[in-house]
Amino acid sequence: MIELKATLFNRGNMAEYIRDVALNDNRSPKPLPACRCGNTALHIVYIDEERTVNVGSEDRLLTLKGVPRSYCDQCGRTLGDLRLAAKIETVLDDEILWRLNRREIIPEQLEFESLLSVTH
Repeated sequence: MIELKATLFNRGNMAEYIRDVALNDNRSPKPLPACRCGNTALHIVYIDEERTVNVGSEDRLLTLKGVPRSYCDQCGRTLGDLRLAAKIETVLDDEILWRLNRREIIPEQLEFESLLSVTH
């Protein structure tokens, strides 16, 4: 199915098709299926997270604004997805390296949404 759609919309260029789909994806994140307390009715909240990033030889604090997390109204826990956390770490490292190579300023805060539209 994906190959057919890539042929139809992007002259068969699968990478371009996937990139277009990813950049135009406007779905909302889905919460984790269940909390440790057993509640299965979680919902998404957006929180600001502080991350330590390495810039050159120094560690700096960067605030990532609006990170989606699952929240349990029953016990009050805010839960994160380990796969998402690992991918955020990788994307942040790549973004900082890209900015350093272009001698751009490393901001003290970034919007999570801006990481979803990075194309470099």
